[in-house]
Amino acid sequence: MGRPFLNIQQTVTKSLRSRIFLTQVFGALVFLTLLFSAEGWESRNALLEGSLYLAGVVLVALCLVGRAWGLSYIAGKKNRMLVTTGPYSLCRNPLYFSSFLGAVGLGLCTETFTMTAAVLVAFALYYPGVIRREELELRELFGAEFEAYQRSVPAFFPSFKAFVEDETMLISVRAFRNGLRDLGFFIVVVGLLEFMEALHRAGVLPTLLKLY
Repeated sequence: MGRPFLNIQQTVTKSLRSRIFLTQVFGALVFLTLLFSAEGWESRNALLEGSLYLAGVVLVALCLVGRAWGLSYIAGKKNRMLVTTGPYSLCRNPLYFSSFLGAVGLGLCTETFTMTAAVLVAFALYYPGVIRREELELRELFGAEFEAYQRSVPAFFPSFKAFVEDETMLISVRAFRNGLRDLGFFIVVVGLLEFMEALHRAGVLPTLLKLY
């Protein structure tokens, strides 16, 4: 692939760093908000609380499975070959879709609609642009092959119309292992949210704001 590949790799690296930084800033703001707030209905609506938390855990679980599945197909191959099978035959961005499920799941695990809505708005404002930029880079790398892929597979929301799965495949173990680190983040945050709620109820953390 030569110089075009190196240029795109540099662009992807800068984009990744920017995305990580913005995600960290957003995450810090959410954390600070939750540190001094609690759900407004508290024990007055235990069924609603439990339902929101359960839905959140289910979405986080789907995120973990989806990201692990996607990583198994793309580990060590990103921007080196066009992966179009497995989860990449369901949609062109299965990792982002899985992360979307996980982010919404974490929002629901706060047992509030406010934080869930904030996550949805943040994702809708930022990630479509990220996806468009990355797909422009893929079109430059893979040309007609990627254009044909675009025509047959949806960008974000999965469809099983073109689903195809490999019987066996080779992956980069190191790249796969590095990608798995992100999965631990979702699990830790789910536990942290429940722990912070316990601290609020015990009076250890002050509640300055009610969220619904």
